[in-house]
Amino acid sequence: MHLLSSKDEWVVCEAVVVVKRVVGGGASSARAAVSRAAKLLRSDRLAASARAAAVWLVAEHGAHHPRAAAVLAHMAATFPDQDELVKLQLLSLAVKLSITQPDTLAMCSYVISMARYDASYDVRDRTRLLRRFVDPKPGTVQHLRRYTTTIFCPDKPKPTIESSFKDRQQFTVGSLSQYIGSAATGYRPLPAAPRVAVASALRETAPTAQTATQTNDDGQKNKSFYSEPDSEGSGSGSSSTTSSSGSEESSDEEESNKEENEKRAEKTIKANNYRSSNSGTSDSDSDSSESSDSSDASSSESSDEEAKGNAEKESEPEPVAPRGGEKSNLELLLELDEVASSLPTMTPTCGGFLSPPTPGAPLNGQGDSITPVGPSAVATSGVELMSRVVCSGLGATRRWTRSPHLFSQRMCALEVTFTNTTASDVTNIRVNKKTLTGSRAIHEFAAIPSLAPGASAGGTLGVDFADSIQPIEFTIISSLGEVPVSITPSVGELMRAVTMSEARWDAEQKKLRGMTECDKKTGKLAEDSAICKRVFETANVAAVTATGSFLRFAGRLMSSQELVLVSVRVAADGGIVAANCANVAVASLLASEVASALAC
Repeated sequence: MHLLSSKDEWVVCEAVVVVKRVVGGGASSARAAVSRAAKLLRSDRLAASARAAAVWLVAEHGAHHPRAAAVLAHMAATFPDQDELVKLQLLSLAVKLSITQPDTLAMCSYVISMARYDASYDVRDRTRLLRRFVDPKPGTVQHLRRYTTTIFCPDKPKPTIESSFKDRQQFTVGSLSQYIGSAATGYRPLPAAPRVAVASALRETAPTAQTATQTNDDGQKNKSFYSEPDSEGSGSGSSSTTSSSGSEESSDEEESNKEENEKRAEKTIKANNYRSSNSGTSDSDSDSSESSDSSDASSSESSDEEAKGNAEKESEPEPVAPRGGEKSNLELLLELDEVASSLPTMTPTCGGFLSPPTPGAPLNGQGDSITPVGPSAVATSGVELMSRVVCSGLGATRRWTRSPHLFSQRMCALEVTFTNTTASDVTNIRVNKKTLTGSRAIHEFAAIPSLAPGASAGGTLGVDFADSIQPIEFTIISSLGEVPVSITPSVGELMRAVTMSEARWDAEQKKLRGMTECDKKTGKLAEDSAICKRVFETANVAAVTATGSFLRFAGRLMSSQELVLVSVRVAADGGIVAANCANVAVASLLASEVASALAC
């Protein structure tokens, strides 16, 4: 609400649009929003689009507001200078004020009389429709006045906001396939939830903590905070104690040797059990214990040197053996090759992982969705784009790949191949100047640094034709000079093939009847396979019904993502080709091209 008072008109435009949506959703601050919009309209601070939105806000939610009549009176003084969208909204405001505030009928009639002679056809047509509601002819039965309130001031339900991922519910939430709207290579849907709950014992992981009793010598001291871990210190301490005790007992009498040997054997067994329970045993510990047994008859000097050598070995870090049932890091790395070989390979062609696989079984059991599929027919040969005569020996051909460009799914991908027919190298081949109108765009191919004599090199050009067959013009520059080129697409190359169920196709066709449907008659048709082949060569569509007397095909425009439905009705004396699309021009051109292709 505070942004409506900003000094920047573009910020105000965006704020009015947001407030329009918020109030339309049933916000409690509708009255405050109408008051702020009325104040801005009287100050003439809004641009054309924002002014039209503000007038709609006042007419829709503030027809009973006392400031609504002041807004209409203020803007009626400059009605001829207003934008066309603003004039249409002012006409709606005038009709609603004549219903909610009858004392403003004279002013509403004045606005209607000015709109009758406006230069815009739409404004005059709207005035011709609304004039009888505001100023009916005298002497006629006023049937329209009975239903004026029902028509212009009904109780409208709150608008339902649908997610842009509504048609992508068959994909896993957060996956790449859901984001791009098609099944990416390697996509695997989540398995269905089990009907019977799994036992809690199966969901719990096995405990990894090892329980082992620690055996310490009676004379071992408490270790400090910075001492060695227990797994190494206890084993080495016991081993060194054993070896030192063995060296000291070697000089005793023969009678006490037998008792001491038994004690040393018990300590060695306990130490070995402790090291095996902690999985941290080392060969040096066992060697030290064995050397202690064999050093009974040696002198005290040799036993001291052996003890020092064992201490140096134990100080070095030794690899920890893997626990039972677990795999080491080396084994896990070696298994990566097996995992990678089981995954599907991603092809580096144009379209790449964005190109969905061939149509198969519906994902997750949802067969009523619209799924993009690969093209049914692709041209194998190219068409000349740039003559070698014009460019002094450098020629170029183009080929429609019928797949979206990696830069944007709104762009068609064209494969451009350059051939050098000169006797010297051609360097720095690239796109230079682009002549674009409207929302059309070009994504340049990677520049070719050098092209040897007789060699060929290609690149992928992305073009957004904005669902128009108007030619797109640009120039290609190289060391030989700059040459202008143009690309004129056929209407069948502006779409992408999609598939759906027959029930969904019939439901979508019912929505695109009337002005959005165009049909053409054709001669006697051949077999079903020949008809499908001609349709696939003419337009990038997929077959929904490929056999029978009524063939169905479906596609989607690249730029606007509008559905394109094509049907061929086969009869004994001929056939009828029908095309349904929200873009009337596309439907008319597509029906004509398909009918001409089938007549050949």
